[in-house]
Amino acid sequence: MVRYPTIFLLLVMAASLTAQKPGPDERLARIEENTISLKESSKKTDERIEAMQTTLRGLQDRVITVDSQNKIIIGIALAAFTIGLSFLIWLWRKFETSLQQNFKDQDRLMLEKIYQKISAPSAPTTTAKGA
Repeated sequence: MVRYPTIFLLLVMAASLTAQKPGPDERLARIEENTISLKESSKKTDERIEAMQTTLRGLQDRVITVDSQNKIIIGIALAAFTIGLSFLIWLWRKFETSLQQNFKDQDRLMLEKIYQKISAPSAPTTTAKGA
């Protein structure tokens, strides 16, 4: 007993064997059609490549322009940073000098007060005898 899938496969194989194969004229026509199609797609591909190359050249010009502009901007930013940092260092030194002077003044005032207390004549102490 033969199963249904096997019968189906046999029928498909028989149909493919009996199918007419294209003649030489039909093959030539298909080859010509394929050749024409390939030439058209080749032209389109060449056009796309040319458009991409043009775009790439334009982008390279822009990159060079932007690169030189970026170098100028980076140079200006670096100069501004250097000037700002120098100014902050100068301010810190002034502040530090001012703080040292204030501490010296406070120390001097404190020493003067201590000296005045030490050198001031002390009041005579009286003792009360029997009341």
